[in-house]
Amino acid sequence: MKIGAFLFVRSIGGSPWSAVAVAAVVIFFIGRISIDTSSRAPTVSSDLASQAHVSDINFDSDRGLVQIQYESALQTSIIGDMSDSRVQVLLGRALMDGENPGSRLSAARAVSEANFLGIRPDQSLIMALLQVLSTESNGGIKLQALKALNSLHRSAPVAEEVKQHLVEILLTDANSALRIEALKVLTRSELVSIEMQSVLEAARLDNNPFIRRQAANA
Repeated sequence: MKIGAFLFVRSIGGSPWSAVAVAAVVIFFIGRISIDTSSRAPTVSSDLASQAHVSDINFDSDRGLVQIQYESALQTSIIGDMSDSRVQVLLGRALMDGENPGSRLSAARAVSEANFLGIRPDQSLIMALLQVLSTESNGGIKLQALKALNSLHRSAPVAEEVKQHLVEILLTDANSALRIEALKVLTRSELVSIEMQSVLEAARLDNNPFIRRQAANA
C-alpha cells in the first residue's frame, strides 16, 4: 500500500494537485499509524503498576492463561500467561490490595497454580508476595502466598530476602501448615546450603512430626 501511494504521488509530481495528493497520503498514513498503535496491547508502565485496580481474576489451569479485569484509563481486561509481564504486574497489584481479601487470595492462587518453568518472575510480584507474608492476618491467604513462592522458584534460586521470611515463618509461626510450606520452599534444592543447617536442626525439634521428618531428611 505504501509503495503504490508513493508511485502515484511521483506520477503527478508536476500537476497543481500534487500538494493535495501528498497531504491526503500523509493524513491517510498518520490515521493508519494511530489506529495500529491504539490496537496494540499496552506495555508495562508505571501508570499500569500504580493506577490499575484489579476487580476479578480467573485462572485457566488447562491452558495456563490468566484473565484479569481491572479499572484503568488504558484498558479494562487482559488475558495472558505468566510470561506476559502485564499479568505479573497486575497480580502484584491485586496482592497489595489491602481492601479486597478476595482479590489477594485469587491472585496468590493464580500464581501458585501457574507453571513458571523457564519464566523469569517479575520482582514486583515477589515483593508483593513478601508483603503478604509480612502483613496478612488471614492464614489462608498467607498459605496461598507461600505456595505461590514455591511455584515462582521452580526454575530460579531462592533469594536471600525471601529466605529470611521463610525462615522466620518456619521457626516462629504457630500455623503448622505455613511452617510446612515454608520448609518446602527452603528445601527445594537437593543441596541445602551450610547456612541452612542450623535452621534445619531447629526445625527437627518442631512439634509437627511431618516437619521434623522433612527437616531430618533435608
